[in-house]
Amino acid sequence: MQVELIEVEKEDFANVDCEILFANVLADRKHVMLSKGEDPKYKFTWQSDLIKPELTEIADDVFSIGIDLNFAIVNIETRNVLLNVSLDSFFYYTTTLGDSIYVIAEVEIMKIDKHSYVIIHRYGLPDIFEEMKVVNDRIEVKCFGEQTVYID
Repeated sequence: MQVELIEVEKEDFANVDCEILFANVLADRKHVMLSKGEDPKYKFTWQSDLIKPELTEIADDVFSIGIDLNFAIVNIETRNVLLNVSLDSFFYYTTTLGDSIYVIAEVEIMKIDKHSYVIIHRYGLPDIFEEMKVVNDRIEVKCFGEQTVYID
């Protein structure tokens, strides 16, 4: 079965009986359910009409969700929240390299162990993130102002 994000109206969101991953009831405009088939597993909200959440498959039945200042990793089958953190800057995207998950935010990169889902390190960036690539077995991060940082 396919896992998907389904946008719903605020009233429907309130009536769905499943765990809330993140929400700010005063400012949020978008309401979404994370579902597998017809079965809603989690729900969350965010405030901007201009961006969409990123859903990334990490392993069988394990997905990450990132939007605004929020990031979570969940097991959709067991309904376990493996990690749920507030970010210090806006979420950009998630990528996996080897045994690590990298959460890219505007001025920070979080490294997470892919098996235990524990945050290994939080790297502060000198300026706004531009791109990340692997160069000679090292991760090279380019930021605005032509600044480059290398991380493990």
